Amino acid sequence: MKATLDTNVIIHLYDAGLEEVLHSSFDKIYVYEYIIETELMNHGSVETKNAVRQDIADGKIVVIKKKDLLEIGMGSVFEDHVRENRTIYEPGDLGEIYAIALAKTLGLMILVTDDIKEYGPHYSLMHDVYAEVIPIAFYELFFFNFLEGKITASEFISYFEKVNSLLNIPMSLEKCVYKFDTRFWYDPISDREKHWFSDWCSEIGVNYEKKYDELWDAMEEQQSKSDI
Repeated sequence: MKATLDTNVIIHLYDAGLEEVLHSSFDKIYVYEYIIETELMNHGSVETKNAVRQDIADGKIVVIKKKDLLEIGMGSVFEDHVRENRTIYEPGDLGEIYAIALAKTLGLMILVTDDIKEYGPHYSLMHDVYAEVIPIAFYELFFFNFLEGKITASEFISYFEKVNSLLNIPMSLEKCVYKFDTRFWYDPISDREKHWFSDWCSEIGVNYEKKYDELWDAMEEQQSKSDI
């Protein structure tokens, strides 16, 4: 599975030291040059910028430049998607605008982004039943890794807390888990996401409801310990 990234999730995962979760989740990761050369350079820490540069050099992240798209005859297609996205999203969402345009241009199914504000890119794509791109937030990425058995329930909780501690507005673990369950299992908005997730669970042979209960048990156990 291939994906593209927005700036915020790069910063959050690298700052938390959890970038390997990202790299182990996808066969290939593509990022548009503006996100790396402008947004990350302006907002990322020195450590994160250096780590990302190294991962680019190692081939873990493929930076797509405008000239690359022109060379494969997709420059005008990309620009059309950018113009369309500019009419939908706020000017401050330029990184997401480019990331979504890149995903549509290259046929990438997954956009990993932590811009989950109401009516923002994650929200809008999730509620668009005709969307070509599936947006995944950091906690959803962790949930997929948990379902695959790549991380344990306790690691899921720990990873969530690490990233959550970096957010300007911390999120509720319980609400995030509930949102995932509602979105992909209990009451999906999009038939495309519903079928995609069901097929994915079948492909990896996971009993979703059993794993969901396992995670809730771990969350309740941790909460009981913290109450002592």
